[in-house]
Amino acid sequence: MLRAVDALSHAQRYLLWMARLAEGRTEHWLTPSRRAETDLGAEVVGVLRRTVTVTVTVTVAEADAVAGAVAAAWTCGRDYWVTLADRAGCEVPTELFAELDTVTATA
Repeated sequence: MLRAVDALSHAQRYLLWMARLAEGRTEHWLTPSRRAETDLGAEVVGVLRRTVTVTVTVTVAEADAVAGAVAAAWTCGRDYWVTLADRAGCEVPTELFAELDTVTATA
C-alpha cells in the first residue's frame, strides 16, 4: 500500500507537467504545483485532484481508494499523452495503453 502511495506522489508531479504542457501554461515549470489551481482550468484541477486525495490520509482500509487514485492517474496521464503526441505528430504505444487500460479498469 505505501509503495502505491509513494508511486502516486511521483506520478502527480509528471501529471502536472503534462497538464501544463497540454494547457500551454508552462510559466511555473520548475515547480509545476505552484499556482496550479489558478494557472490551470477548474476541470483540469478536478481531474488532477482525483489522483491526490488518498495520498494525504491513507489507511489499510482505503486500499480501494488507492486503486481508484492509480486508475485516475492513468486516465489523466493517458489523456495528456494522447493530446501531446497528437500535437507533436507522434504515435502512442497502443499495446501499452491497452494493457494499462485493462489493469486499471478493475479499480
